[in-house]
Formats: sequence, C-alpha cells, structure tokens
Amino acid sequence: MNNAANGNASPTSILHLLHRASQSADDLLSNKLGDVLLTPRQFTVLEAVANASEVSQTALVDITGIDRSTLADIVKRLVDAGFLKRERTVRDARMYAVQLTDAGRETLDQARPIAHGVASAVLDPVSQEDRDRLIAALDVITQTLGPVASARVSARAKSLIVQRQRVDGSEEKTAASGSDTTDATGHNGTAMKPQAACA
Repeated sequence: MNNAANGNASPTSILHLLHRASQSADDLLSNKLGDVLLTPRQFTVLEAVANASEVSQTALVDITGIDRSTLADIVKRLVDAGFLKRERTVRDARMYAVQLTDAGRETLDQARPIAHGVASAVLDPVSQEDRDRLIAALDVITQTLGPVASARVSARAKSLIVQRQRVDGSEEKTAASGSDTTDATGHNGTAMKPQAACA
C-alpha cells in the first residue's frame, strides 16, 4: 500500500494526486462531451448560468472558479455558438446578464447525463463511505480557499498559508540548530450544432 493510502502522503504528493485526479476526470469528460460539441469548462459555464438568475460574468468567475479573462473568452464563444445571450438586467439597465438560449438549454440537457456518467465512472473505484468523505473534504478545501482562479483568495486562506509558512520555518530552524553534522558553512552533511470551439 502506498503512502497516500496509508495517510502519510506529503503536501507535495497530495497536490500531485489532486492534479492527476482532476486531469483524468477532465480528460474523460472532454472526450465524452465532444458528442455535444462542448468542452468541460463550457459545460460548467452553461450549468452555472442555468442555475442562476440574471448572472453577470463577474458572478460567473466566483461561481465557476474560472479566471476572468478565460471566462470572458468562453462566454464569447458560447454566445457566438448561439448557446448564450447577453441581456440588460431588470434591476440595472446599465448591466448585462448572461442567459441560456433555447439551443443552449437543449445542449445542456444533452450534456448533463454525459457529465453524470463521467462522475459515476470517476467515483466508481471508491467505496461509498470514502466517496462521501472525499466529496466533503474537497468541499471544505474549495470553501476555505475561495475563488483562487480569479486571484481573489479569501482572507482565511491567506491566514492559513501564512501560519503554515511560519510553522515550516520554525521547524527548519529547530532542525538546523539541533543537527550535529552542520559544518562551518551552515550546510548539513547529510457540427450538429454551431460548435463553441476550444476554451
């Protein structure tokens, strides 16, 4: 059994495993969504728009975690493909909201069972008990760190990072001062529809 399975994974290996798992899921979803001419992030944006009322692009950044410039490009492609439309909001005529078109709603309806099937396939090797804990843990991570992709890291996340750096720095100093092998230099001796291409 590997270190990760034993609960002894290092912070760097955890980051690597999170990246690999995300990459595998994204690749699988990307291949499957090709049938409806969407990318995973385009699906994420359509789903976010469908679940919100008069949502702005700024709000979509926070909802999806996609950075502002990338999201603007995705929305433009989806508008050009006829899946989204921009309309002025009822509350403020100066602001634009993003809404689904009929074609976008139809495409989303086709994409949802595909995404559900991919999610089931990704979680299938994991027991139900571990699955529930995994989902809960990932939710805690995302809620704590906030919309990192949009460069608006939450104050709580910043505090945690600073605390961790202080602890790591203290541990390094303690290890250095207690070493018998530190030399004088301080070194240790040891097209069915318009395609919303890419993005």
